[in-house]
Amino acid sequence: MNNPIIPIKFVQILSDGKLHSREELIHNLGIGLIDICNYIQILKHMGINILTIRGQGYCLGFTMYLLDENIIQEEMTGGRLSVIPVIDSTNQYLLNSISKLKKGDVCIAEHQRMGHGRRSRPWFSSFGSNLYLSIYWRLKKNLVSRTYLSLIISLAISDILQKKGVCNIKIKWPNDIYLNNRKLAGILIEIKNQSSQFLDLVIGIGINLNMHDQAQEIMRKHGGIDLQSVGINVDRNILSILIINTIRNILTQFEQYGLCSFIRPEIKR
Repeated sequence: MNNPIIPIKFVQILSDGKLHSREELIHNLGIGLIDICNYIQILKHMGINILTIRGQGYCLGFTMYLLDENIIQEEMTGGRLSVIPVIDSTNQYLLNSISKLKKGDVCIAEHQRMGHGRRSRPWFSSFGSNLYLSIYWRLKKNLVSRTYLSLIISLAISDILQKKGVCNIKIKWPNDIYLNNRKLAGILIEIKNQSSQFLDLVIGIGINLNMHDQAQEIMRKHGGIDLQSVGINVDRNILSILIINTIRNILTQFEQYGLCSFIRPEIKR
């Protein structure tokens, strides 16, 4: 399964959760039965099982809300957006493109092949189910504290999730977000050009939203949890917009006033 052709149109058709006949898929996609079988295997490797109903057709068995680049870009307060169906890592994509980036540029993916957290720990990335997002920024070297910035962003994302009805959230220092004592989300900040006066930062965010099938089993085996398992459904486009704009505001504030501006009143006392 090295570098498979990503069947994004196939997924788009099935994303409504309804049953689609073999004849419909062959006609609409201009493919053969062997291609459908190959696509099903590719998606299985990405954590999604396609149900085959003998004599009737194929379906996901649930509705998959795919990312919409136009919706997200329209509501972003700045920066450029790349929505990529399948990628090795959203962080690595931006790190490899540093010379072409502007502050606030964002990459979001439906699936990561090589997603990871701190200390290169793997982050399982099921297709079209969770949020895998990275944002680029540039800060003066003397301003940057990766640990505290991770904590500030973790707090901000926790606030967003709480407003969406998520309770019992805790932060594991400095960059993991836990729900009911299981890992829900993680933040990974990577730095490039450390020898210069300015540092290029790529801030990656992964949030488990709605795992399915074997992907859910893998997640739970590794101590994870998703929002769907506690009865909370979140629109990934809206969540992406909220997180992008919130992080932009945080980084702008951090740039102007430093860490002190984020110390909460209860801490100051």
